[in-house]
Amino acid sequence: MTVFHVEPLKRVNDIEFGMDRKSIRKLYNNRYNEFKKTVFSNNTTDDFDGFHIYYDSKDRCEAVEIFEGNEVFIGKKKIMPGDINNLKCEFPDIFVENDNCTSVKSSVGAYVEDGEIKSILFGNVDYYK
Repeated sequence: MTVFHVEPLKRVNDIEFGMDRKSIRKLYNNRYNEFKKTVFSNNTTDDFDGFHIYYDSKDRCEAVEIFEGNEVFIGKKKIMPGDINNLKCEFPDIFVENDNCTSVKSSVGAYVEDGEIKSILFGNVDYYK
């Protein structure tokens, strides 16, 4: 389990949005698996065992997706593990559709199953626009 401290729209732990791929890989001792998320992906994603880093066309970090089994904090408030109410309290504009939750304003997305957060994505400014 990894503990993540997030400043939405700015950083996840030491990973800053806009940081280059090479620098991120170095932070994690080059222990990653590079893959295409879907056949439609324009760029590859890095898997760091429990979280993924998404890059733009210039290989700069545009989003970090964290999976269950990890802890996520915004300030001192634990978001994950947690339920959909954690998201609604932290991001009042969150839009819920089926099992997906999105805050366009804060560039946050989550997959929720039976009310429990299974994964949460933090993106750079305008990630969902």
